[in-house]
Amino acid sequence: MRQIGSLPDEEHASRFRDYLLTMDIKGMVEQGSDGWDVWIHDEDHIPQAKQELATFAESPHDSRYGAAVDKADQVRREEKQKNKQAKKNYVNVSREMHQTRSGGMGIPILLAANVVVYFLFQLRDENFIDQFDLSREQILSSYQLWRLITYGFLHSPTDYTHLFFNMYVLWLFGRMVEPIVGSKEFVVFYLLGVIASGACHVLLEPNPVVGASGGVMAVVFLAVMTYPRARILFMFVIPMEFRFLAVLYVAADLAGVLDAHSHVAHAAHLAGAAFGAAYKYFGWRFTGRGRLF
Repeated sequence: MRQIGSLPDEEHASRFRDYLLTMDIKGMVEQGSDGWDVWIHDEDHIPQAKQELATFAESPHDSRYGAAVDKADQVRREEKQKNKQAKKNYVNVSREMHQTRSGGMGIPILLAANVVVYFLFQLRDENFIDQFDLSREQILSSYQLWRLITYGFLHSPTDYTHLFFNMYVLWLFGRMVEPIVGSKEFVVFYLLGVIASGACHVLLEPNPVVGASGGVMAVVFLAVMTYPRARILFMFVIPMEFRFLAVLYVAADLAGVLDAHSHVAHAAHLAGAAFGAAYKYFGWRFTGRGRLF
């Protein structure tokens, strides 16, 4: 903020401030030693504001300045309404994490299913997982379409963090949207997200994969679209709004898709994200609102 000059009295200063506001130049006025000082918020607007001040000083009673008062009041009302709406959309995730939401049984069922399947596969031969992973060859040539679902409940048998982080993110973001859509709808939405992301991976990438990431990304982006200004601690350290977190996710996966040496299912992540965003944007509904139990 910088002072650009002074005007002799409050009436003139307020009228000039209102005129600048109608030109999308935000400023303030305050009483100084030599009259009323005019301050401008944005440095980029300083040259134009100075020029307008010189013109105003020559003819402060010009009709355009009087007409600007009503228009400036309208601008303030609209800005107040926008701020009010933004507050409605704001959710403090740190607070939400310490509160229990009556989201129903959808998330617990999905978490339990993933954990149970993980430990069951620990008891089998490592090659057993090949019968249920997302294999393009088996889906397209042998029509083993069940793989579009089963891969989403499998995780690396040698890396438990793969399961842990997927389930943590599913819980963290899912509990924000399940109460809104209902448990039955949430589970159907999640499963369709798994299928959509799996289908995209099969079409674009040849390597077999496992993991819930596609369905989880659908949940994440549904939460992002619902609460774009909600904040989370990125990497448990950096406060970040959901909408900016979404940009980072998309950028990372786009870079991954272009990396020929990557073995991560980036295309599935992007498809899941697109499915979650489209669900909210188009107002899709796959079931009636209700809980599983």
